[in-house]
Amino acid sequence: MTRDQVTELLQKLQRLAERAGTPAEAANAADRMAELMERYRISHLELEAAGEAEADPIVEGQDILGCKGKVPEWRAQLIWGLAAANNAQAVSWPGEGRMHVYGRRSDVEAVGYMYAAIAREIDRLAGEAWSVVRRVLWASARTWKNSFRLGAVHEIHRRLQDGKAVREASRSQRGTALCRRLDAEVQRFMDARVGETTPHPISAATISATAYQVGAAAGQAVNLGGGRGLRPPARQLGAAPASGSTEDRGPVP
Repeated sequence: MTRDQVTELLQKLQRLAERAGTPAEAANAADRMAELMERYRISHLELEAAGEAEADPIVEGQDILGCKGKVPEWRAQLIWGLAAANNAQAVSWPGEGRMHVYGRRSDVEAVGYMYAAIAREIDRLAGEAWSVVRRVLWASARTWKNSFRLGAVHEIHRRLQDGKAVREASRSQRGTALCRRLDAEVQRFMDARVGETTPHPISAATISATAYQVGAAAGQAVNLGGGRGLRPPARQLGAAPASGSTEDRGPVP
């Protein structure tokens, strides 16, 4: 089938899912849609461009973190990466434990769901890794675990960007134009509420290089959900920097 034929079939399946007489019929139509969209790399944006799917309203997702005090660096970077991968934007306020995400409703919801699951998994992995090395390594538990978390987050960022690049390369010209228009609409929506923002500075704090690399390796296997066609990376992380001991420390490259 040509791409236009697949798009037409997806439109019919979408109408069937919306008007199905039973939950089973709706589920079958939705499953068939997901299969075709994955196989032919057609996004919901392209269906919107075809005029069949109505675009989600742009919204402001508040208090994604829900914590008090300063936002931990690794959590902030995780949300920024997830927002960028989901065609949304995130904003934080210095000294406050909150971050707002701006984008289409479905994209903002995806950021929230993914953040909750991935942050919990990174925390679990950091705790497990520290329980193994604490008996043989002299280091601050806080420094080591935070370094691990940052390494995991940065590797997850790479995976998210790789997945996004694949999706963008497979879009039609019409889908690309729509994406750019929606991105501009999100930017205008955000600017109207918070004004111009500046990029969050990356921390230059000294960390454990060993823990960072262990975390990055762990980040290769963290489940990213699969809702946007993400797959584990084929490329592996580069070799760790030379180190005289497991206690070697230095800034993140």
